[in-house]
Amino acid sequence: MAVLMSALSRQFSDEHHGVVVSIISSDSGSGIAKLFEKEADIAAASRDLTEAETHTAEARGLRIKKVMIARDAIAVIVNPKNQLAMLTIPQLRSIYLGEKKSWKDFAGPAKPIKVLARESASGTSRYFKEHVLDKQDYAAGDEVISSQDDVLKRVAADPYAIGYVGMVESKQAGTSVKVLPLKLMDASPQAVIPSQETLVADYPLGRPLYLIYDAGPRSTTKKFVDFCTSPLAEKIIKEAGFVGVR
Repeated sequence: MAVLMSALSRQFSDEHHGVVVSIISSDSGSGIAKLFEKEADIAAASRDLTEAETHTAEARGLRIKKVMIARDAIAVIVNPKNQLAMLTIPQLRSIYLGEKKSWKDFAGPAKPIKVLARESASGTSRYFKEHVLDKQDYAAGDEVISSQDDVLKRVAADPYAIGYVGMVESKQAGTSVKVLPLKLMDASPQAVIPSQETLVADYPLGRPLYLIYDAGPRSTTKKFVDFCTSPLAEKIIKEAGFVGVR
């Protein structure tokens, strides 16, 4: 969400002279932790709070509020040389759980699948585990990568790799990676590629994007959150490649 938040903050600062919004890029877990430590006023997160985080906030007397500002999707990517046409969610699960280890299992070459995952603090990783892996852990052979940029670079360089990133990041990568259409299950009518048009109704891995904040005395925090749900912010969100909430 870093690029999106930077665009929103620039517009907000133009309209509220003297209010500076500082953006620190990190994963969702780190942002929420900084919010709880009062090192940040707002955490931009691609996931909801965990049960443990909710208990921590309550124990510290924080009045945590959550606002959805946009919708995104997780894109599954392979190298452009990969001839795979699509995957079902059960097939994707079998790859990340280590049940299918060769591209031969998907009518490809007899080469090992290089599986790239994200670290546990990542909101993208948490969503992937919940909605693809049924809350199971990655297989022992899966390689955990610390950033979406690194996943994109690794997949672009390795014809036998598979990974996942945000929809917007996958589009910004252009032809260096190939985004796979997905089907929820074998019986689903067709495989769908993530886009602003398919995300809300058809694509199986759409997700909400939140602003999480402490509803304390800082009036500028609430002003910024309110701005991020305004019609002008919605326009910026769509121009950035995400789907609005209106």
